[in-house]
Amino acid sequence: MKKKLPITILVYLFSGFLYAYSTHTFTTDTQFNSFVRNGVDVAGTGESAVLRLYNKWQSISVDNPPAERYSSAFDSYLSSAILHGGTTGSASGLTDLQIYNINNNRWTQRGPSPSPSGRYGHKIVSIGAGRFLMFGGQKSVDEYFGDTWIYDLNANIWTSTNSPSPPSRAFFGMAYSSTTNKVYLFGGSSATTYYNDLWMYNVGADSWSYITTLTSPTARHYCGFTYNSKNNLFYLFGGRDNNNNLNDLWVYSPSLNEWKKLTESIPTPRYGMGFDYLPSIDRIFLFGGNTGGTGGDETWFFNCKSTSWINVTPADPPEARYNHNLSVFSDYLPICFGGVGATYYNDLQKYLVTSSGSFVSTFIYAPFNTSLKWRTISAPAVLFSSTTLKFQISHSTNSVNWDEYRGANGSTSTFYEYTTTPLDIWSGHNNKPYIRVKGYFGSSEPPSSAKLDILEITYNRTPYPPNLISPLDNSSTNQIKPTFMLNRPNDDDGDISFSYKLQVDDNESFSSPEDQYFASTDSVVSYTPGSSLYEGKWFWHVYAQDESSSAWSNTYSFTIDTTAPAAITQLTAETNPDLNRQIDLSWISPETITNGQFIIVYSSTKSIVTGDDWSNAETEGNKKTGSYTGYPLGSKFETFVSNLMDGTTYYFSVRIYDAAGNISAIPSISPSAYTNAAPVVTLLSPDGGENLSAETTIQWSYSDPNMDDIDRSSFSFEIKVSSDGGNDFNLTIATGTLASLSSGTTSYLWNTRRVANGTEYKIKVTVYDPRGLGGWDISNSTFTIYNANEAPKVTVTYPNGGETLSGIVPINWSINDINLADTHLTRIYISTDGGVNFSLLEAIASPATYYPWNTSVYPNDKYYLIKASTTDNWGLSGEDISNSTFSISNNNLPPNSFNLLSPQNGSNVSSLKIDLTWESNGDPNSGDRIVYTVYYSTNSGFANAIISSTTNNSLSVGAGNISEDKTYYWKVEAEDQLGLKRISNKTFSFYVLNRNKAMSNDNIVYAEVIPNLPDDRYLYIKRVSAQGDPAIESANTDTVNDRSLVNIPSEVYDIAVYDRTQQIQIIESVSVEIKFNITDSDNDGYYDGTNVPVEKIRIVFLDRTKNRWILPEGKQSLDLTKKQVSAVTDHLSVFTITGSDTPNELLSGINIFPNPFSAGNEEVRVWYILTQDSNMTIRIYTLLGDIVYETTFGTTGQPEGWRSEFRWDGRNNENQLVANGMYLCIIFAESAAAKQREARYIAVVK
Repeated sequence: MKKKLPITILVYLFSGFLYAYSTHTFTTDTQFNSFVRNGVDVAGTGESAVLRLYNKWQSISVDNPPAERYSSAFDSYLSSAILHGGTTGSASGLTDLQIYNINNNRWTQRGPSPSPSGRYGHKIVSIGAGRFLMFGGQKSVDEYFGDTWIYDLNANIWTSTNSPSPPSRAFFGMAYSSTTNKVYLFGGSSATTYYNDLWMYNVGADSWSYITTLTSPTARHYCGFTYNSKNNLFYLFGGRDNNNNLNDLWVYSPSLNEWKKLTESIPTPRYGMGFDYLPSIDRIFLFGGNTGGTGGDETWFFNCKSTSWINVTPADPPEARYNHNLSVFSDYLPICFGGVGATYYNDLQKYLVTSSGSFVSTFIYAPFNTSLKWRTISAPAVLFSSTTLKFQISHSTNSVNWDEYRGANGSTSTFYEYTTTPLDIWSGHNNKPYIRVKGYFGSSEPPSSAKLDILEITYNRTPYPPNLISPLDNSSTNQIKPTFMLNRPNDDDGDISFSYKLQVDDNESFSSPEDQYFASTDSVVSYTPGSSLYEGKWFWHVYAQDESSSAWSNTYSFTIDTTAPAAITQLTAETNPDLNRQIDLSWISPETITNGQFIIVYSSTKSIVTGDDWSNAETEGNKKTGSYTGYPLGSKFETFVSNLMDGTTYYFSVRIYDAAGNISAIPSISPSAYTNAAPVVTLLSPDGGENLSAETTIQWSYSDPNMDDIDRSSFSFEIKVSSDGGNDFNLTIATGTLASLSSGTTSYLWNTRRVANGTEYKIKVTVYDPRGLGGWDISNSTFTIYNANEAPKVTVTYPNGGETLSGIVPINWSINDINLADTHLTRIYISTDGGVNFSLLEAIASPATYYPWNTSVYPNDKYYLIKASTTDNWGLSGEDISNSTFSISNNNLPPNSFNLLSPQNGSNVSSLKIDLTWESNGDPNSGDRIVYTVYYSTNSGFANAIISSTTNNSLSVGAGNISEDKTYYWKVEAEDQLGLKRISNKTFSFYVLNRNKAMSNDNIVYAEVIPNLPDDRYLYIKRVSAQGDPAIESANTDTVNDRSLVNIPSEVYDIAVYDRTQQIQIIESVSVEIKFNITDSDNDGYYDGTNVPVEKIRIVFLDRTKNRWILPEGKQSLDLTKKQVSAVTDHLSVFTITGSDTPNELLSGINIFPNPFSAGNEEVRVWYILTQDSNMTIRIYTLLGDIVYETTFGTTGQPEGWRSEFRWDGRNNENQLVANGMYLCIIFAESAAAKQREARYIAVVK
């Protein structure tokens, strides 16, 4: 089992030391599947995976496949295959034709006509150019076919041939010879016969011929039959005769016209197998078949050259089956469809097999900054005598542009062929960070294949040069055998074991170096040579080595010096005049020191003049060091020692180290100095036990041990108070200089209201000298403070009225509380309605007197107020409100643009009531309140305009505010609550009709009273809704049953006379001319949305007594130019328009319903239309001519047609119900100018 990691670190022995290199390993299925592969498969999973040539079945998943079937006809041409017929075990065959396209993996059903009838057991073969030959098959148990069809895939046409053909049969073998352009057919069976005859179809001549041979295979059906295009031979295998399965193999030569039986006797006998020639590997391919009652899943190859069979055992074979279809696509890809086994199948399975293939690995990337050597390639594989496996390698500098693949000597025509040991990689790939491997599989006996289970590449990257540590460059040392130290170098391969070469020379060019060799795995490498160096300047460098040597490190120089510097002189120590705990030192340099160091030791107990004194001071940690360089002989050096104890005497000594580590002698003198002492303070009052309130005096006295600290102006003080008996002095009462107090005074007047009432108070007074060192005193015991509490006063300072705010603004307030220690909580309230209501905005604790208020979350308005209510910690409160209102305007914009709507510009309107309307488009600022101001005037400049305001987008103007027969101009102004305005986009005008005329608001209907109306009466047209008005809804339903009228999508209008108070008035003997505009926007001669011609449009009014639409008396006028219909009526009612077929005859529009009717239970209604007043006679007869019923009456008519109704209850003139049956109804009309008779049948069913 493989146990390699994809990337490993390996080691090898070099000069007695182990060194590492890197290995990249390909060994898992995930890695192999990432290769670019051609004809090469990945078998197995994980580290058990291998690469090998294809030998596997693979299911093809496809949407909407044909139904399950077997014994169908199937063959391919280029990328398409044709499937016809088959059976699922029923008595008759399937009829469908299906086309499979391998490129888009899709089945498509076709239905050309004419088509062959349903069948199974037939064959289809491709005969080139997208044409297929189909022959024979079986429809039922005893019905067979002998017809020949040609299907043209491109034209989707079936063509039946008339050439004499072989006898009817099924389950034969048939194959096409592309060499001779002929189809050969062998064997098969019918209801009574097994055949062993051979037929040939000449494609060019469209004819069948019977072929006679000297010998022939035995009669059979379900055999395998295919054509080998390379040797021009046909191969016949197996099948079944009358009793047995067969497994004999025959070859037929068309050129010799002879059959020859081959002696090979495997596979086992079978029938109904898939059998086809596979040109890509020059093998005959066999799959499945019935070997004894069940289907098989074996896959076999026959080598036509060696005449040998091999069971190839591919991976993932399809389920066992027989009577399936098998065809080779494009000479290399066998595809199996359908068949029968454990069930009926409709799957597609493809078989992948190759005799050669290749792969290209993913690239191996070895980044480097030194140098890179590609070492070896290893590829252990399982090889067979008939297989080959070899490799080439390509490199790249950027993983985009690649060199050609090359073999071991760098030639593109040579290869790496692995045996048992790793192969050296051609050096031309070195220092190229990317390589990839191309592998080549070959097999002379497919599907036999080499098996590659691991591919390894080793490489080494040179280590980086080491980084030197010590001796430092340009350093000095007093060691004559110095230790050389360096950091272990980095290595891109992860190496930690290196050998090193050290060179030391007194010449920078290393002309005569001392070479030292050593090895180490340490991260910090140390090496001390065995021989000594003399005083003077030296140079050194190092390189590291694994398999390859790094570059030399940087070159460092150092100097060996063993002479100590002289002792310092004139060492002094003085107290610092400004800083506490610090003493200043100075001395004279004994000589010029470069890259040296001083060491100061000090003691508070004794002077330091001996080595023991020095050691004791160092042991106590009383030491300070520092850099000492660049001070020439005789120069003065100054420094200090800090963080000492106050009021203490210290003794000092100093020594000097040079760069080589040599140290000077201890000076003979050890000077001393004294640190600063703190002032002494005595608190006089309050010192404990007092009861204090309001203002009280704090008194103290002080003195200073340092005689030079006597200047009063240089001293400062600090007074703090504790409320917890002295545990924490967290409140400062006062600070300042003593000079700021009255002359001779050490006291301070304190307002005790600055702190809360309590009984545990103490005072602490601290006095600081000029150096900032302080002494203090505290009250000996606690004292009490008590001050009466008073309510706080709060003042709103912003916004305080008149401001216009936007965005985030500060709300500011001030608090005044005589009890200075009180804490406060201020609640901020906002009013949006000028102070009627307030809502809490936020509660803010002291000491804050500010709140950032986001005004953008509030609507723009001008009635805002702020209220601040402050409560102290004792519960007393005070409040204040903005002096006046202020505004919020966040990106306030004027109202949106808007248009006037009605009356339409230039329209005529009634003088009774004018409804002015405009768009309500709102405001860009959500929540803004808009007030509309309407201006209307008879002057276009709006002189003396009438002005009205409203919050609605409409305004009604009554008769008292308007003059008749005048033109008015009007516009609307929209204004938000902050005063931003917008005028309507346009100014409209309208003409006010006199009170005898009216126009509907939508300009559809015009009406005029003739003659004039009485005084103070106005004609008005109002559009009404049909929904909810029972009379209108009933009239519309009635019109549906009326053959003379047709409902059209038109509005309904109420035309009436009103007084000035807009109350309807009844007017006797009125004559009104009404005009309706007709909509025919596309000028096609039909009312829009209907099939009613424009010339058929008529005005009707609502008869509320009958709930019917009635045509007004008199002829209506139609103006097709103006698209207007008009009528004169003496009715003021509800009007609309309908389609009306104006009759040309006296009597028309007869409609009888219900018909038949149930006499005794219902009445039959007879509708008719008259164009003139007429006398009507109705007679009802039996079909034998006997009169049953007769009546005469007078009826109204009018030129546009007047619909009337007669009803019959099914009784005769003796008031008896008539019998069931058919009756003849005679309708006779006679006017002063004409007569007309009509007859209709009425059926009675009781």
